[in-house]
Amino acid sequence: MEYLEKGELRKLFQVAYEHDRTHHLFLLTTLWHALRVSEAINIRGTDIQCGELTVPRIKKGHATRQPIHRDGDILFDETPLLALAAENANRLFNFSRQWADLFIKKYCVLAGIHSDKAHMHALRHSFAMLLWDKTHSLGMIQGYLGHRCPSSTLIYLVEVDRCKAHAAAADITI
Repeated sequence: MEYLEKGELRKLFQVAYEHDRTHHLFLLTTLWHALRVSEAINIRGTDIQCGELTVPRIKKGHATRQPIHRDGDILFDETPLLALAAENANRLFNFSRQWADLFIKKYCVLAGIHSDKAHMHALRHSFAMLLWDKTHSLGMIQGYLGHRCPSSTLIYLVEVDRCKAHAAAADITI
């Protein structure tokens, strides 16, 4: 499972912010709400009400309703989405999944991020790992990502255990 570390996220969002504010906002929204690319491109202005985004999840997942992320750091502040939604009740991001894939790859190259991590789904995985670091709760990750089945969420625990195993192996001396 590929995901971006905090430093990589900062580099990615800095590059996106400098190149295209709409792409930046799209990537932010995808990250903060742990969206699949199809869920992100289908966000409509009407999905945002009272400072919250309602997302009907695909793959038989549970719909989620989450607050728009407010942040003192402009690179991670999602509040411009509120103004965009107020202006447009229809789709907020008028591009395809393929176009989103092209620009995340471009921004990752410019940010010096390995090509294995240069895909939209890495943002969903990244948020899940950030949430794990903060809560250590698979239930919270399951609910936030809209997973219907707990086994879908276990991939994040497997990744945590893999990282711990690598660290433990590095400390073994004979």
